[in-house]
Amino acid sequence: MTGAPPAFGRGRLRPPGRTEISVVRTEPEARGRGHAAHLLGLLVARVLDRHERPFLRVAEEDTAAMALYERLGFTSRKHVTFRGFRTP
Repeated sequence: MTGAPPAFGRGRLRPPGRTEISVVRTEPEARGRGHAAHLLGLLVARVLDRHERPFLRVAEEDTAAMALYERLGFTSRKHVTFRGFRTP
């Protein structure tokens, strides 16, 4: 592993009363050690300390992330289709 942290994430969008936790990632060689669960616990605590509600977005094909989020108490609320566009 490089000098990078084993896992990282951040708060991103903040609609009134909510904070999106995004870019949660664990380096491949550090997976399976609880880093993401620990990090998410810290991020959720920060959001709750502000009396806001945390939320996540995750791609349906990222089944490992979805399983982790469900183990931590998150539930699927809405299916959303994301589209990316590039400037020519």
